[in-house]
Amino acid sequence: MGRYVTRAETTIVLFSTADWKEPYWTNKQHTAKVLSNLGYSVIYVESIGLRAPKIGSSKDIRRILNRVYTGLQSLVCGADKQSDKLVVLSPLVLPNPKNYQLIKKLNSFILNFLIKRELARFCNNYLIAWTYHPFVQDVVDKMEFDKIIYHSVDDLSKIPGIEESNFNSHEERLLNICDHVFVTTKSLEKRCSKINESVHYHSNVVDFGHFSNSNKSTDEKLHIVRKSKAKKVIYHGVLSDFKVDFKLLFKVASMCHELEFYIIGQEREGQKNNDFFELKSLSNVYHLGYVPYSDLPDFLHLMDVGILPTLLNEYTDSMFPMKFYEYVAAGLPVVSTKLNFTEYTKNEAISVSDSYEVFAENIRRHIEQGKLDARVAKEIIGDNTWIGRTKKMLAIIEGSD
Repeated sequence: MGRYVTRAETTIVLFSTADWKEPYWTNKQHTAKVLSNLGYSVIYVESIGLRAPKIGSSKDIRRILNRVYTGLQSLVCGADKQSDKLVVLSPLVLPNPKNYQLIKKLNSFILNFLIKRELARFCNNYLIAWTYHPFVQDVVDKMEFDKIIYHSVDDLSKIPGIEESNFNSHEERLLNICDHVFVTTKSLEKRCSKINESVHYHSNVVDFGHFSNSNKSTDEKLHIVRKSKAKKVIYHGVLSDFKVDFKLLFKVASMCHELEFYIIGQEREGQKNNDFFELKSLSNVYHLGYVPYSDLPDFLHLMDVGILPTLLNEYTDSMFPMKFYEYVAAGLPVVSTKLNFTEYTKNEAISVSDSYEVFAENIRRHIEQGKLDARVAKEIIGDNTWIGRTKKMLAIIEGSD
């Protein structure tokens, strides 16, 4: 490894599992933006297709068509410039979850060509690979990266449509060569530590300034919420039936008929879940659909309790929901199922439930106690913010030179 140089002379190639313009931003987009704001040049490489697209999914078809369009743009015109320090690269590659060698070689050629072209434009001396998935071997083998960083924020091997054995074999290879691993849950820390000695746990985080303020949105759906005097419970996020326990939520909403339950988000690609359909049929449940990230705080500030009705399975075992700190920043106490992250995230903001009866009881108790004081919310969140966590990771990366 070479010596560390200044941030202004450093380029980070960030390999994401999400497209830049996804409606719900996650770790990848936020981290890329913070890194560029801190002075690094960032090439944000959009998803290379970790799972096979579903032919019957209109969202997948739209995504494919959009990638053809943005991919051709990247191929002909170069990456999409977001700022002087941040560009977004849409590689025109084929999804290859089963690791077919011909597709792998073609994708490797395209990806290496596009990245090298962008690197030539930045002309920096120091190069870091920062990846959110392990399918980067064909790139790191052909480029001289000064450091390789793996930021593991989910157990992607458990997502439907991903070939688990193929994912695990690639992850093992990556763990053997990367300089540092950052994880968002203790279960991911335990798994990665079996192979790599430099594994560091930093939980998911929040944009505290964004979620602690409101009164900016003009969304007409806010009128639906404001006109009611009932106490309100909120869940927001992608409504994936392998993550959200719709049966639990149906039972809780049925028991708490005096409360109103608001659901923000859309079902995942190709999903038509009967339990979710039944849930929406309840008179005290309101499905508001998609709400832009910019408007979420205004909805949260009108609520009384935030909930995490999460299924317990192999995928959610490695989850630290971003929405936990988003709820807290908006002053909402949180009721959750018994996710692993709750075992080491104990504070007055969260109550853990192991049955729908206890879940309902905890909601009512928090409503009686009232919302979180702004000072308390800030203390609970502490430095678990995008800028705070990124600086902690950079201190480890920069301090190891």
